[in-house]
Amino acid sequence: YDILGSGSIPQSADINIVLNRNKMAKDSVEKNTTYIDMPKCRGGLTGGDISVLYYDPITRQQYDKQDWLQQNSPHF
Repeated sequence: YDILGSGSIPQSADINIVLNRNKMAKDSVEKNTTYIDMPKCRGGLTGGDISVLYYDPITRQQYDKQDWLQQNSPHF
């Protein structure tokens, strides 16, 4: 929603896809998590997360967060 220059751009678009990231989070996993959602889709379904991605600064790769957590969480 912070489109530079004009507030009319998101209003006239057929689809709005929003990327959210909490850069102020103290937890490094949360800080590197991007939430993708679609609040507007003319002629389609909206709401809910489209995807949740995790950027791994060690490998410099982006992963589906659930997949990354399953591969990198300790098993007790």
